[in-house]
This record gives sequence, C-alpha cells and structure tokens, in this order.
Amino acid sequence: SNRLDCVKANELCLKEPGCSTKETNFSMVTGVEAKDECRLALDALKQSPLYNCRCKRGMKKEKNCLRIYWGIYQHLQGARTCLLI
Repeated sequence: SNRLDCVKANELCLKEPGCSTKETNFSMVTGVEAKDECRLALDALKQSPLYNCRCKRGMKKEKNCLRIYWGIYQHLQGARTCLLI
C-alpha cells in the first residue's frame, strides 16, 4: 500500500498551495452555500496527501501522527454531516 503516514502527508500538504489543514467551521454557513462549502472542503481533502493517511504503532512521532489523523477524521465527519443537512 502506498498510503503515507500522516506526519509525512501533513509536511507534503504544507508545501502545496491548494492543500490546507485549516479547520472549516461548517456550522457558520447555512443553506445552499453550506452544501457547496462542504462539498468543496470534502473534495479538497480527498485530493490532498492527507486523505487516507495512516499511523503505525510505535512509529517515530506517533502521537503527532495520531493528532493529525483524528483531526482529518473529524474534518471529514463535519463535512459529511453538513452535506446531509
């Protein structure tokens, strides 16, 4: 499998102009705008190196990797939830 670890993926993402790890506050936007915003955020994340990254037990920087991983997971959940509204 060629999935990157989340620390490496995050480093790659920081070098790409279109790739962003910033949190989007999905609850701030409503209606049609919100759905568009959510779809864009979800699509952007799916195109980034961070999508589907992983962490290995006992790896160097494991805690940092897990922090990034769960941050991405929450971001995805937020985007999916706001698409259902």
